[in-house]
Amino acid sequence: MRYKNDKYIKLLKLELINFRPWKILPIEEGLDYAKDLKKRYPKRDLLPFSMRTDCDDVACWDSSKEEGKVFIIHDFASEGWEQQGEFKDFDEWFANALDDMFSFDD
Repeated sequence: MRYKNDKYIKLLKLELINFRPWKILPIEEGLDYAKDLKKRYPKRDLLPFSMRTDCDDVACWDSSKEEGKVFIIHDFASEGWEQQGEFKDFDEWFANALDDMFSFDD
């Protein structure tokens, strides 16, 4: 698996990773997390790039699904119940993450 999204890479290069409650994952952390997700959801090829700090939701690409789509996975849910949402692409997910950030109560 490989990260191919230029906007994700640019956020990492600029060190823009904290959009509380979302946190952008560094590449190595995402790759390590992908191994754990594969154990829990073996039918999926999830590549996480962001996680919520207030719950077990993780934003991922899934190479076994339509390219570019973002899936919200509720980690540790029973297999088959893990998917909590989806976005058509990174831009749509990121706009939603910014909305979450502005409405999040610390």
